Amino acid sequence: MEDLLIYVGAWFIAGVVNHIAGLGAAMVAMPIVVPFIPLNVAVPSSTLIVLSINLQLGWNFRQYIQWPDLRYIFIGGIGGTVAGIYMISSLPNETLKMLMAVFLICYAFYALFLEKRGPGGLDSRWGMLAGSLSTFFGSALGFNGPPLAVYTAMSGWTADAAKGTLGACFILTGFAILSGQISAGLQNMQTLAYFLAAGPAALAGGWVGIRCSRNFKKETSRKVLLALILFAGSSILYSCI
Repeated sequence: MEDLLIYVGAWFIAGVVNHIAGLGAAMVAMPIVVPFIPLNVAVPSSTLIVLSINLQLGWNFRQYIQWPDLRYIFIGGIGGTVAGIYMISSLPNETLKMLMAVFLICYAFYALFLEKRGPGGLDSRWGMLAGSLSTFFGSALGFNGPPLAVYTAMSGWTADAAKGTLGACFILTGFAILSGQISAGLQNMQTLAYFLAAGPAALAGGWVGIRCSRNFKKETSRKVLLALILFAGSSILYSCI
């Protein structure tokens, strides 16, 4: 019961953060829950939750979505799904936790210190690579945001366009990941139970985040999120050593 309460609380916080910053739900929730719940349960259930809150995000920012870019992201996402499912099905839990930690640290460091926002006009065909990497990491580790975040940053979109398009991207890649997980037998009654417990909390957090988002400067909230991700990744890596 304690594990379930932690899971629900983590996803409420993740929903708030996701809808303020435009992404980051799984990167906030997963480091909190992986010490208590095996990744082969936490990852598939997180897919269902992330899909739900991004349906919420995409709907609220639907008028800003950059529709032409989505087809390339979806095409690229098919191959990434297959590769990610193979990884989570074949590697032990501790190895996956270490990979998760390294990925979180590398992404947070890159986004904090190296990433540059593009002037716009990035060729939309780069979305195939972003979609492929997104579904790979989403299927294997539970978070598909970073590759798409880099893609939207390089595209130079406004904050609202980035939120709307990221929401739509995550819906497409989320359905691709979910389809692959169902085919591989990774979705079951246990993952569904965790989703039913934490999904409403994540949506409630998302509702709070949407209403708070106008009161936060985008760059400030983004840096706080990345600092938390860097700390979380470091904590997981320390526990694995």
